[in-house]
Amino acid sequence: MKIYAFILSALLAGIAGILLSSRLGAALSTSGRGMELRVITAVILGGASLSGGYGKIAGAFLGALFMALINNMLIIGRVSGYWQEIILGIILIVAVGLDQWLLRRTEK
Repeated sequence: MKIYAFILSALLAGIAGILLSSRLGAALSTSGRGMELRVITAVILGGASLSGGYGKIAGAFLGALFMALINNMLIIGRVSGYWQEIILGIILIVAVGLDQWLLRRTEK
């Protein structure tokens, strides 16, 4: 099962790389730089825990939609890229803090 999961992950990463390079019109090694923050934030907003153990695909999808909405709002609002990263970092910190608070609350 682990081998199939790695194969599927590699296949989907390859497809994502092809789609990203076709969108940008070039294949650069730095094309996906900074996307880790967005992905982690989307998954945590979707309900997954950094501690592991639970999370749903639908929640991750909704978190990704929410992050895309925020990203589009920042672009339409003409917020500079520097401030966009700061805002996304603040959202991540709040989401992780809320996740840890809920985890401690349910353990009691």
